[in-house]
Amino acid sequence: IDSLVRNGVEVKRVLLVGGAAKSTAVGKIASHIFGREVIVPAPGEYVADGAAKQAAWIALGEMPNWGINVENSYNETPTPEVLAKYRKLRDATEKW
Repeated sequence: IDSLVRNGVEVKRVLLVGGAAKSTAVGKIASHIFGREVIVPAPGEYVADGAAKQAAWIALGEMPNWGINVENSYNETPTPEVLAKYRKLRDATEKW
């Protein structure tokens, strides 16, 4: 997310898909760490949907708004100190 923000992208929310999306704990932790709402959409074919959305964007000249069928969402209090500790440990282990 930091890389996106540094490149001028406004990140309003995070979509959590796949096996981890089934875990309430993962959704809450992700929201705490990312400091953004985490949305868990209903199970679906998101790779195919994304490809179709990009094709429609090219064909129409604007991004279609097909909406998201939200199954769950988390909007927890940000914990930047946890993210800072993670980065410190990540950076320390990159040397290995």
